[in-house]
Amino acid sequence: GALDVLLNISFRIGETERIGLVGPNGEGKSTLLRIIAGDLSITDGTLHRAAGLRVGYLPQDPPITSDVSIYGSLEAVFDDVRAMETRLAEMGDHLAEHHDDEAYLADYGTLQTEYEVRGGYDYPKRIERVLEGLKFPRDMWDRPLSKLSGGERTRAVLAALLLEDPDLLLLDEPTNHLDLDTVEWLESHLSQYKKALVVVSHDRWFLDRVTNATWEVASGGIECYRGGYSAYLPKRHERLEQRRSEYRTRQDYLAKEKDFINRHIAGQRTKEAQG
Repeated sequence: GALDVLLNISFRIGETERIGLVGPNGEGKSTLLRIIAGDLSITDGTLHRAAGLRVGYLPQDPPITSDVSIYGSLEAVFDDVRAMETRLAEMGDHLAEHHDDEAYLADYGTLQTEYEVRGGYDYPKRIERVLEGLKFPRDMWDRPLSKLSGGERTRAVLAALLLEDPDLLLLDEPTNHLDLDTVEWLESHLSQYKKALVVVSHDRWFLDRVTNATWEVASGGIECYRGGYSAYLPKRHERLEQRRSEYRTRQDYLAKEKDFINRHIAGQRTKEAQG
């Protein structure tokens, strides 16, 4: 409608930058995440992305996507690897009967190497580690996503995103439905994340542990600071004090100018006062 949520903003996210989005509720943090994720269109301006950029986005309340099980949704992250697995098995059967087929054996070796590089031998263990880290007991692994509570569904979507390992990971209040142990596990996991991360959170301790830059979203704009939340606070205070000082200087200047005008507008220095 008539409300400008974000206006005249400009920003860049580096390949390994880890940004904490902070600011009062209702100022546009989630809106900004949705814009970056491509979930919301901008009404003006441009958004540029690196070619082939893979973006993962966790909203505060993920929608129900299907009746697939929790474990099945995480297996789907590795569909291409599992297709290689099936192909390798088929090729292995062929080679068992045609072991002297050197060209076929070379193709098998090439695919096997790619399968290994893509994590084909350890992806089941990776799925288990993430499920256990996010406190999904084994008797829940086969539960359909449609049968989960809002908090459980958020954790399931988060699990899939962590396994997808996107180039840019966008998390909107990821700790909302996590207990202390799970938050600590997530902190440890994200602290080792080698790609770009943007996270909205009101948990200052969490931000300190997983981010190296802080963006404050307020009054329709963005102000960028280096460092986590604890480093941001004194820098923000310093910036506000500087602006207050500049404001006071301007007000003093205006008061002097107005005084000069009032004293000379009708006197010998009228032209100067008018100027």
